[in-house]
Amino acid sequence: FNFLTLKKNKRKELKFKDNNYHLIEVDFKSCEPFFYLLSNNFTVDNNDVYEWIARKYDIDISKRDKIKRGILSMIYGANEYTISKVMGIKKSKVELIKDELGIYKLKKVLSDQFSQKGYVYNFYGRPITNNNNLVNYWIQSSTVDFCSFAFVNFIKTYKVKPCFFIHDSLTFAIEKSRMSDISDVTYFKDPISNIKIPVEFNIIS
Repeated sequence: FNFLTLKKNKRKELKFKDNNYHLIEVDFKSCEPFFYLLSNNFTVDNNDVYEWIARKYDIDISKRDKIKRGILSMIYGANEYTISKVMGIKKSKVELIKDELGIYKLKKVLSDQFSQKGYVYNFYGRPITNNNNLVNYWIQSSTVDFCSFAFVNFIKTYKVKPCFFIHDSLTFAIEKSRMSDISDVTYFKDPISNIKIPVEFNIIS
């Protein structure tokens, strides 16, 4: 059964084989930006990472969608001019954000390592052997590993039944009588790094 390509409206038709269980989807909120910042020792005092960045750099929060696209563009390796157009801010402010958030520094460290060894390690020590976009690869690779460790930790801690796993989303089953066990869960933690990222739950059936 190919859950990966299943349309979202079709997911709502899924049911667990035992009617005593709820089928629930849980997603990380803004996983890649959150992981990048937290793994680099930034303190994000807000469940909305884009709002935190907007406040930190005095950017109009009403442009949240533009801020989101701009920050993701930074992660994906877009140049400063493109990012400034996406976010609707000056190029100099984009450069300031990239500098203060350590993106330039990370790029240099990774480039130097790749030049010396022909590969780099992600946050968890897994090798990356392609230098096409090292910052993007490092963040994506590290975030995938974070999600895997954090999901396993949640599954073991709350004894739920995992069903589907896509990137930063997990669909699991839990007894209806135990819903209160997870009602106060607002974040998942990876016990290796102790990084915590906010999550959102959605009851499918």
